[in-house]
Amino acid sequence: MLENSSTRSTDSLQTFWVSLVCGFSKSCRRIFKKPSGSRAPKTLRVVAFIPLVAGIATPFVGIERAQTVIEWWTHQGSGVVRLTAVPLLALGGFIAYACAPARRAA
Repeated sequence: MLENSSTRSTDSLQTFWVSLVCGFSKSCRRIFKKPSGSRAPKTLRVVAFIPLVAGIATPFVGIERAQTVIEWWTHQGSGVVRLTAVPLLALGGFIAYACAPARRAA
């Protein structure tokens, strides 16, 4: 069965709003929940503001503009895409380190 473009755009718009609400709620939970046992609780709260701000800004950017930016970014070549991954990997490594339980003295 063939889908028309309005069905696809409605489906992508619903997915867009669902992901927006999920990301927003996750960020709020990370900011307001008391972190227990993490190595850097204040820094983790600051880092949680990044997706919160992105979630608030997303409706103002719009899905068409976001798709245009993503298409432009992917057409820049593999070097730019890999270079963009470096800070994301560093952030992920920091979050893993900060959420790990502290080492105990032997």
